[in-house]
Formats: sequence, structure tokens, C-alpha cells
Amino acid sequence: METENIKPYKKILAWQKGYQFVLEVYKITENFPREEMYGITSQIRRAAVSVTANIVEGRAKKSENDFLRYLNIAKGSLWECEFFLELAKDLKYLKQNEFEKLNELRAKTAFFLYKFTKSIIEDNQK
Repeated sequence: METENIKPYKKILAWQKGYQFVLEVYKITENFPREEMYGITSQIRRAAVSVTANIVEGRAKKSENDFLRYLNIAKGSLWECEFFLELAKDLKYLKQNEFEKLNELRAKTAFFLYKFTKSIIEDNQK
């Protein structure tokens, strides 16, 4: 695929890591108890999707301030994911290795989101 055909948000490392995180969340939560379909399973999936969806939506906005607001919402969704991962682990819905894998992807996404947000803020201060 040629780079000019790539959507601008797909070049954002935070989006790339977040997308990997979403795919893993969906894969691993397939094994959650059926009675959690509308509980933790739905909540963690929606929070994970919210991370990448807010990066995409924010990227489409015209102003940097709007974009930053959406990146901040994405950050909040990552914190929400952290809570649901802990809860799922403590309820024994996640094995330790699954928790570690998901939490590592979540942390990498958070790191790249922080760096990306910081770079936009610094560029605006110039």
C-alpha cells in the first residue's frame, strides 16, 4: 500500500498501538463468562474502542485544541481499561499472562499517546 493512501490517523503510533490493544481485548474477552456479555465484556471493549475512535475523530477536527480534547478523552478511556483489566483479573476472568499482555499493550498505547499529545502541545507553544 502506498503511503499517500494511508489515512492520516493510521500514521499515529498511539493509534497503531491502540488498535493492537483493541484487537487483543476482543480476542481475549471472547472467553469471558457469558453472563458478562453486557457487563465487563461490553464495558472493556467499548473503552478500548473509544481510545482509537477518539484519536480518529480528533484527527478529523480542524483545530489542534479540539484534537487535544479528543486525545484527552482517549487517555481517560485507557484509564478505564486499566480498571476493567484489574477487575477481570481479580474476578479470575483473565489469566495472569493474558492480563500482563493486555496491560502491556495498554501501557504502550498510553506512552505513545502521552508523547504524541506532548508533541502537539509543544508545537503549539512555538
